[in-house]
Amino acid sequence: MSQPLLPLLLPDHIGYIIVDESFGVAGFLPRMTCYADEPELLAIGEDLREGFPELYGLEDVLPEIVNGQRDQFAVKAINRTLSEGETVYLDLYFRRYPAVSVDGSPLAPNPNRLLIVFVEDVTDKMALEQTLVQSNNETNLLMAALENAKQYANTIIESMVEALIVTNLDGQILRINPITQDILGYGEAELLGRSLTDVLDTEEAKLLNYEALQAITAQNPKHRVEVHGLHKSGASMILSFSCSMVEQGVNVSELIYVGRDVTRDRLASKRLSTQYAIASTLSEASSVDLVTNNALTAVCEQLDFDVGELWAPLISGEVDPIYNPIFQAYPPASMYLQRKHVVTRPRAKVAQFLDVSSRVLLMPKTGLAGRVWSHKIPHWIYDLGADPDFGKRSFAHQVGLSSAFAFPIVADLEVLGVMTFFSSQRRSDDPDLLQMVSSVGQQLGQYIRRKQTEDALKEQQQQTEDLLLNILPETIADQLKQSGQTIAKQFDHATVLFADIVGFTEFASALTPIEVVEILNEIFSRFDALTEKYKLEKIKTIGDSYMVVGGLPEPRADHAEAIAEMALDMRQALANFNKQTNNSLQLRIGINSGAVVAGVIGQKKFIYDLWGDTVNIASRMESHGLPDRIQCSRATYLELLDLDYALEMRGEIPVKGKGQMTTYFLNGRTN
Repeated sequence: MSQPLLPLLLPDHIGYIIVDESFGVAGFLPRMTCYADEPELLAIGEDLREGFPELYGLEDVLPEIVNGQRDQFAVKAINRTLSEGETVYLDLYFRRYPAVSVDGSPLAPNPNRLLIVFVEDVTDKMALEQTLVQSNNETNLLMAALENAKQYANTIIESMVEALIVTNLDGQILRINPITQDILGYGEAELLGRSLTDVLDTEEAKLLNYEALQAITAQNPKHRVEVHGLHKSGASMILSFSCSMVEQGVNVSELIYVGRDVTRDRLASKRLSTQYAIASTLSEASSVDLVTNNALTAVCEQLDFDVGELWAPLISGEVDPIYNPIFQAYPPASMYLQRKHVVTRPRAKVAQFLDVSSRVLLMPKTGLAGRVWSHKIPHWIYDLGADPDFGKRSFAHQVGLSSAFAFPIVADLEVLGVMTFFSSQRRSDDPDLLQMVSSVGQQLGQYIRRKQTEDALKEQQQQTEDLLLNILPETIADQLKQSGQTIAKQFDHATVLFADIVGFTEFASALTPIEVVEILNEIFSRFDALTEKYKLEKIKTIGDSYMVVGGLPEPRADHAEAIAEMALDMRQALANFNKQTNNSLQLRIGINSGAVVAGVIGQKKFIYDLWGDTVNIASRMESHGLPDRIQCSRATYLELLDLDYALEMRGEIPVKGKGQMTTYFLNGRTN
């Protein structure tokens, strides 16, 4: 049910959406549609998460706000590209729906358990903040360049909250401020006299060389240089520098670098990009394998990890039973984890690590994935060389992998799998990242569980469909599913065959019931194959009798010819069976052509059956026939007369209920 809009006076950059505690949209300002992934996704009664996939994983938060356990909740820095190509950033604030009427009088406490989501366009705010920070840095640079007084320069340097590094044109460090030591982890004595590019120890650090800076600043003097560097501990950092040159005298120049550690900011941005990429694949991908592979790829590419793996419980039958000497038994396969998917960024030696992990099975509490599987929480390893499950002798350490983290894929408190990621760079513990991937793990778990349920339902539906098609012709089954009513139809041109195994009752008396069923199953299975071969419709078997018809449920002109071919092949099939089993069974076959009524009657235990005089005469042709012979009525004889069959007149015989009838034997094919 839609909710009336509130009489709020809001600036143009703020709007709101009304939702219930299950994210169902109950109302919104029309201008909010431009902020959804697609405008039509924001509509009354729709799930808000369809338009804002960043909200997946927050299902527990909204009830807490409605129940008063939480005052509000904010989701910040959501980016959108508008139809004009403009990129905007949004902050979403969830609050309880106000219990006041249009005239301001109080209402009953929130009966529909609604929330109001304020949507604020913070694009200008973010741009302004960035401009102010950059302007402040450039002002500091200008003041440092203009002030030659040593005391004043030292005061500025000591008081700066950003790193300040002064080098000569060769890159040799001449002066630093205290914050530089904090950012890089080195003491002053360890930095002075060294090359800045050597200290940072990455290929990107060469962008800070004098020649590289000249080329960059020639195009844009205010350009900031952003490079990756290494902390003294080996941890990776992202540093952003403003650079300028100061003339200190004749033929004497110095380079001044003012920079800050933007690692956390960039990681936050990358985390958002990763979360958005995974949310997108959850809404677009069609299979669990594709979703998990895309999730592994998103984390590796967005967060700069070299290897991503998915570990999942082993399924019985995938490998031979594994004897565990600790338990002196063969534990269930589900007690082990096996690597299912892997994504890697190109590196020479990682192949050795991947080859080993592909052949490893992990038990609970064993290995990174096994630990996460047992404890059901994300885990971070700063130094693989110091980890008890890896250590300096492990393949991970030998191929240059330094740090790792893992998180569980969880649904209904059950761990469905574990994703592990490895980096060649030393990566410090990132609690925000672990919190983000914990939410991602729940989203993936819900998706996988939903897909498992859908696949199980599809499999059950297919089994039901196969069972129905095993009982009824496909066209009849379709009609029955659509109408659910009695189906009966007359077919003017059809041929009916009855076959009976001569003397089978006496033959079976010396066998056990199980042996009888096995023999009949073997013989009738061969007949069923012939039915499929000639595209005929098997009607039923009764004891050792077999009934089949041609010309329905889809009419066909060669119905008599198809039945004749099957009759001859049935006789040959039984002869082959006798030869293989050293038996001497014989068939008695009767055929008649004419009009029949076919259909399904009743409401339970559906069976497709035939009625009419044509059926009765076909049955009489069989019961009044001779062993190992195929007896036809005159109607069938006329259908086959001009075809390549050897037909023999038997003459007139008395037929119960019909008197004297002329019948014929089908002896074989003439060609």
